[in-house]
Amino acid sequence: YGLYDMSGNVWEWMSDCGDRQCGANTRSLRGGGWINQAEDLRIAKRNHGDINKGFWESGFRLARSLPDGDPVLRDTSLAAVDEAPKGLNSQNELACASMVQGKVAWNRAGNTNWQPVTIERLCRGTNNPSARIGCFEASIQAHDQWALAINECTAAGRAE
Repeated sequence: YGLYDMSGNVWEWMSDCGDRQCGANTRSLRGGGWINQAEDLRIAKRNHGDINKGFWESGFRLARSLPDGDPVLRDTSLAAVDEAPKGLNSQNELACASMVQGKVAWNRAGNTNWQPVTIERLCRGTNNPSARIGCFEASIQAHDQWALAINECTAAGRAE
């Protein structure tokens, strides 16, 4: 889609039936809802439902296309100094931040759009950005819990 944070809030109604035939009142739903298991919280996950019935865990998203060059569209990298998380100062901390945003997934679903405060938690105090990030990626693959992964990889002497 090219949009961030699309999964996990509510199942979103689609205008088609996806990969199956459906009746006049049936449409596809995508993305999983807040009540679903982690494996269902991804854009590729589909469900189907009757458009005449309401579901307490489904909704829709309003969107519009923006022309190329629109100032609303911007690069999410940390190339600009003012985009870096405020608590990072050392060369290694800033290098870690620029290696993470938009490149390293913080969950198994592949989300790479980090909040600055979370980047700061991962990168603060690192002497070896590659080792810290490698530890984080291995930890995410092991248990898919970003807070636990950050705690494991920022512990004194770990992955440095």
